[in-house]
Amino acid sequence: MNFLGATFSSSSAGPGSAAVSWSLAEKAKFPPNGKPNAQRIAEYFTPAVREGAKGRFKLNMMEGNWCAAGACFAAMKVVGSEDLEKAGLPHAYRVSGKELEEDAIKHGAWLPAADVLKGARPNVGDLALFNRGDPQDWTRHVGRVLEVNPNSYKSIDGNGVGAAWWVADRLWTAENLRGFVRYPASLGSMSSRMGIVAGMLMIAAGAAFVWGVTRVKSGPRR
Repeated sequence: MNFLGATFSSSSAGPGSAAVSWSLAEKAKFPPNGKPNAQRIAEYFTPAVREGAKGRFKLNMMEGNWCAAGACFAAMKVVGSEDLEKAGLPHAYRVSGKELEEDAIKHGAWLPAADVLKGARPNVGDLALFNRGDPQDWTRHVGRVLEVNPNSYKSIDGNGVGAAWWVADRLWTAENLRGFVRYPASLGSMSSRMGIVAGMLMIAAGAAFVWGVTRVKSGPRR
């Protein structure tokens, strides 16, 4: 698949991988459990947009469930732009998992849970979306794939346990899994710059990962 000329592949390099590194480093900034303060959470929300009758507009939110906003903030830090689609990602800056899913479908970057059950797998850095309650409801939980294993995977989630950045263990067969937003393997001319950013972030993220990984059962947090 491709979006704006970017190739989706099994490569661990690219904006998704860099966003994982950024998220782990962000978790480490808020000891002991990775819970950001209200001012930082407001920063996560500030660039968020939504579609309206007169076109796209900024939401001007300051607080709320921030799993989607945190994931988009990480992506923004990696690509260097609030306009994530223009930067080459398959979604806009959203505060809603439902909107992230709709964006991914529109851009041909959606990997549904049904395909995962048949053996398809996301890549490190792809977004994971889960039902939060009734599957027919609009509510979602959002994480980012940190590690891919044969029977399970790890994700780094905003607004996880304790309303904090949280590393979770999940099964591919979890009933609440909706699917994954596939990230491009590279963003053309941006890729070299992101490689430098990712390298710098990995230094901090390595330490964060050692103490920050806590195994939990499948299921999103509100």
